[in-house]
Amino acid sequence: MGAALVGSSLLAIPGQRAHGQSISAATVTEILDSNQVYIQNRAAQVNSVAQQRQQVRTRDARASLRFNTGAVARLAHNSSLVVGQCAQLTRGTLLVNGNLNGCSTSVVAGVRGTIYTIEVTETGETIVQVFEGEVVVERNPEPIEPMADDFDPLDPSLDPKVPSTDPVVPFVNPMEPSTPPIEPSPVEPPPVDPPNPVPPDPTGPTTPTGPTTPIGPTTPTGPTTPTGPLTGPLGFLTAPKQNSSSSVDGEDSKPVLTDETQAETVDFAPADSITLAEGQQVVVDAEDDEAVITPLSPEDFIDLLEGPLIDGFAVEIPGMANLRRSFEQLFPGIPLPYYWVPAIPTPPIRFPFPF
Repeated sequence: MGAALVGSSLLAIPGQRAHGQSISAATVTEILDSNQVYIQNRAAQVNSVAQQRQQVRTRDARASLRFNTGAVARLAHNSSLVVGQCAQLTRGTLLVNGNLNGCSTSVVAGVRGTIYTIEVTETGETIVQVFEGEVVVERNPEPIEPMADDFDPLDPSLDPKVPSTDPVVPFVNPMEPSTPPIEPSPVEPPPVDPPNPVPPDPTGPTTPTGPTTPIGPTTPTGPTTPTGPLTGPLGFLTAPKQNSSSSVDGEDSKPVLTDETQAETVDFAPADSITLAEGQQVVVDAEDDEAVITPLSPEDFIDLLEGPLIDGFAVEIPGMANLRRSFEQLFPGIPLPYYWVPAIPTPPIRFPFPF
């Protein structure tokens, strides 16, 4: 019993990164937009499995993965990850839902059952956004070395070219005699006579007597914006976005805080760790010992929902209810978008007598 108490106290120590279940495999469960998904330089299909130290890459495609830990991940276009002790992203964007530590070559994100994204930019920055739950970000002391292969994970131009459609071959009827194509004869342009020179007026220069500006309106008279209703992605009516710099009823609108005014720069040396709560993001440069923490906005949640990591997939991520709860707690004065409002169940109608 004493050993159990010691183990419980160690788990309760703050600042300890939560280590999830060991990652050993990732299975492709869905592919969208094209078939350009690869595992170790081979075209992948649904139910293809990536093992330890193998890379999963996308070109003009998106992919949904299920890890052996039960976590669900989504890869955006032009993304690449290595399966290992963490899902190491080498380029692109990754969405994680569940017990899965995501990382880059410079940082590792320890999760405690959450929904977050990790992005590696072209400049080498790592951006971690937490939408639900909590994430502890630390330096990655031991990046995963992928299996050797004949491609560079950071150079998508070296990826194999896989045609999305079969080549079209023109039909030729063998019963009809083949006739050579008739080449059109070149048409020479008609000769242009040189303009007759106008002799100068000996009385002096003349000035034009006509107007120097065109007659009539110079701006279009029709409306410049559509007058009909705007529709959303599912055909529902949506209101146009208002500009934050515009005024309402002649009064100046309230100033909107930008990310620069809310940003917090913190030390991020190899011995440091950063705990991100839901509704926060951190930007880490691999060459600096500092990190920038900023809050997420409602638009960040909307961009996630309508972006390539969620929109269009047939199977919904399991944590959508938690994502809705997080949005309501972070932004209590902002109504939920119509596609997040849960449907009201309707009880079945029972007739007293059979017909």
